[in-house]
Amino acid sequence: MDRTKLKKSLEQEVGHYLGIPYFINSPKNPHQRLSVQVGKGNWQQIKKYTQKTASLSPQQLYNFLKKHGIGIDCSGLVYHLSDFLHQQLQHQSIRSKLIGSQGKKGPRRLSARLLTSPPNAIPISSKQIQTGDLIRSKNGHHVLMVIAKTTKKLKVVDSSRRGRGVKISFLPLPLPTTFSPHRLQVFTSLRSTLRT
Repeated sequence: MDRTKLKKSLEQEVGHYLGIPYFINSPKNPHQRLSVQVGKGNWQQIKKYTQKTASLSPQQLYNFLKKHGIGIDCSGLVYHLSDFLHQQLQHQSIRSKLIGSQGKKGPRRLSARLLTSPPNAIPISSKQIQTGDLIRSKNGHHVLMVIAKTTKKLKVVDSSRRGRGVKISFLPLPLPTTFSPHRLQVFTSLRSTLRT
């Protein structure tokens, strides 16, 4: 797959997440067992869970999701988008490749810090940044994914409370020192095989 098709494919996938509210992985109710109830569900799971709310306006749907604690946090979003990219490139899930807390696997065991730390990721320079790379911020408490890069800026996607959920934004290049770029280890060998 060439880089242009990969970027277009990722942007389409990101579009499904836009407007989903932020919800952090700290359930208040121990009965919350579903991934969508702890900020780790993908857009299909969230959509299926909320289908009973058909005919709501976008604002009403957003309010419903917030009220019922349904949404996605930054690491959940990055996990699902990375999984999407890995399936595009390798035709398999990334689930078994990423190591979470206590050595366990799966999105519920991952945080922004774990996604951007060894053995899951390696630091890279701003010059090396490509689509699908991660930007670590807030001392490892937040993670963004790069959608596209120009000579002067990065187009990124993230989910945050402050940003009212999933949104696309732009970061200047060179990156401010509070942001550090990382590449998931599973993508390091694949990057060289992508056609430009």
